[in-house]
Amino acid sequence: MKRLLILNAIVMVGLGSIFLLPASSKIQESAIIMDLPPFVGDWSAGPKEEASDKVKDVLKAKAYENRTYRNDLTGQLVHVSIVLSSDNVNQSIHRSERCLPAQGHSILSSDSLEIPVELNGTKKPLPVTKLITEIRYQKSEDDEPTTMNSSSYYWFIGKSEFTNNHFERTRIDMVDRLLRGYTQRWAYISLQTPLDDLPTGFDPHQGVADLIQEIVPEIMLLER
Repeated sequence: MKRLLILNAIVMVGLGSIFLLPASSKIQESAIIMDLPPFVGDWSAGPKEEASDKVKDVLKAKAYENRTYRNDLTGQLVHVSIVLSSDNVNQSIHRSERCLPAQGHSILSSDSLEIPVELNGTKKPLPVTKLITEIRYQKSEDDEPTTMNSSSYYWFIGKSEFTNNHFERTRIDMVDRLLRGYTQRWAYISLQTPLDDLPTGFDPHQGVADLIQEIVPEIMLLER
């Protein structure tokens, strides 16, 4: 048990050491297109949504993209957002496990899954983290508290890598800085869909997987 604790401490110190390294002046731009399309497959998007001042202040990101998509056949709504990190990659990218609780959401479950997507004409597995969350709120002081359930999905994309694991992204950054002398700029892609009041037999997760398969070839350029 003592050896295991020591090993865990060494790993955490190693991962954390990236924040002590000087930021590289060589930034390799993320292979992301910061322009969510208005239509993909059976999905239509509303107008682009401006990030709030609070979000801008917290993330200090280089750029944002936000749109809500509606499936023309099922009516499912999915909010899609992209956050592009600033030149300081130690900031401005916050995974959902950190952001959602800060917004009042409770994370009920977390799963890692792979969704087959087409990149440059080739089918590849895209690693995605899926979270089931709930939040309690009141419309007014006179109303009873209500619980809202949602599902959130996310992954990261750099210049030549994509991953859904924060620690894997940190490992990649360490190798890039120490051995290659540059830093990949990361983009964080997330999708959220409500899980309440769904028709019987409707699978919202399949709907999100369909949107991911439709939208990835439009916004991801890299070939890995």
